[in-house]
Amino acid sequence: MDSSELMEQFLRTADRFRKIDLGVLLEGITQGEYMVLSAIYDSSRWIGDFYGAPISEIVRSLQVLPASLSRTLRSLEKKGLAEKKSHCLDRRSGYVCLTMEGERLRKIGCQRLLTFADGIAAAMGEEATYGLLSLWGRLADVVSEKLTEYEKTRPAGEEPR
Repeated sequence: MDSSELMEQFLRTADRFRKIDLGVLLEGITQGEYMVLSAIYDSSRWIGDFYGAPISEIVRSLQVLPASLSRTLRSLEKKGLAEKKSHCLDRRSGYVCLTMEGERLRKIGCQRLLTFADGIAAAMGEEATYGLLSLWGRLADVVSEKLTEYEKTRPAGEEPR
């Protein structure tokens, strides 16, 4: 396979994965909203008399921009799935917690996604699935490294996107 065939297959496969919407397994929330609900759940702890997660910790764990997380949190708040609060001693520190409905949808999503993942592993074989996921992770790392290299060596005058 020459480079042009390889690139064509890479782009087609990447596009197929981009079009996969796991949101159909979730109940009234997007895949991104589910990820944020899960991050809130995973990062929550008692902070004084408030149980929740620091917003800065969610940004770090999901590796997203604060503005992107803010949009998703606003959406979750509008749907009644999460609540934002400020720390009583430091108003600059933001925290977020799940509502009962947010926890219910997170739990449903988690159960459905686990069942779905089990089905994939059963269809492909567990060893093959883990091997593919390992290679997929490595591919993501290599693509990211190569894009960073390209950004650093971009020809003069070429505009970034």
